[in-house]
Amino acid sequence: MLFSRIKKSRNEMFDREYEFDKIVSAIKDGVPLIVVTGIRRVGKTTLVKVLLNEIDTPGVYIDARKLWSIHANISPNVIKKEILKSLSRV
Repeated sequence: MLFSRIKKSRNEMFDREYEFDKIVSAIKDGVPLIVVTGIRRVGKTTLVKVLLNEIDTPGVYIDARKLWSIHANISPNVIKKEILKSLSRV
């Protein structure tokens, strides 16, 4: 691993201002669902977790890798269950 831990604040991130601002803008515009995708190890998890720590809006983080490893064929019901489980923590 290049870094031992997930960053928790925006000043710890490197070169993600554009993506951060685009997601914040989408949230302010009322976009109901935002999905962050990309190749491995580019900072997707860090970006989402920093956003959730720093914005004043409730949000849900779902690690889809966990879903895939538990259920090889992900059904809408499994996704719904994971979303509801995450929402219960908000």
